Amino acid sequence: MNQPVLEVKLAEGESSVALDFGIEAGAAAILSSGSNPVLDELLERISGLEGLAEDDVLLAGGSLVRCRERVLLGRLEALGYASAEGGLIANLRVWENLLLPRRARLGPVPESTAEVEKRIIEAFAQAGIEEQRTVGLMPQVPDRLSALERIVCALVRCHLAGFRLLVCDRIFDRLDEGRTRRVAALVDWLGRQHEGSAMLVLRHSTRPVENSFGLRAWSPVNCIQLEEKSWLAS
Repeated sequence: MNQPVLEVKLAEGESSVALDFGIEAGAAAILSSGSNPVLDELLERISGLEGLAEDDVLLAGGSLVRCRERVLLGRLEALGYASAEGGLIANLRVWENLLLPRRARLGPVPESTAEVEKRIIEAFAQAGIEEQRTVGLMPQVPDRLSALERIVCALVRCHLAGFRLLVCDRIFDRLDEGRTRRVAALVDWLGRQHEGSAMLVLRHSTRPVENSFGLRAWSPVNCIQLEEKSWLAS
């Protein structure tokens, strides 16, 4: 039996109850909550940035808790993170935001500039963004991008740098149905491009997940409704 890409065992936290789940290669988990503080707390604990003594989190076989900062940062290289805001650095151009994390993680790579450009154009096309628009975005600064384009940039940045676990942090929450389908198409394509990877979606909603946003490349999809601790228990 293959080892899960992500194994999570969290004790009861400040805002959330205990949580125990894993994600196999090729699969996904969707964590839904009506509370942003619950999602924020879980993200910090799952990534090893915060935690309790009882927590246990393994990413690609390496523990993210109770380890030195240098070790943690090295193990987090297996994680690709995309947020709804894109997480782009405001004073860098789009192409710099896409490529600098790749260079920091992978160092010199054998691909030519033309090959990297082709990969970027191909990835943007999965979300319905045409080549002319993609090329026009590259020299821009992030504040000129639409909400959809920022999300696409965040996902393409993960694609270029590589990942074992793709974390989609509330990227679907503010999108209409059409834009949700476009982002889901890109996420599905990433699943096919990065064999052996897994995906974790954080979702700020109490509504049932319908058709898992149309995701098809990731299977099975484990939908987990998170419970928030009652303030009466404080």
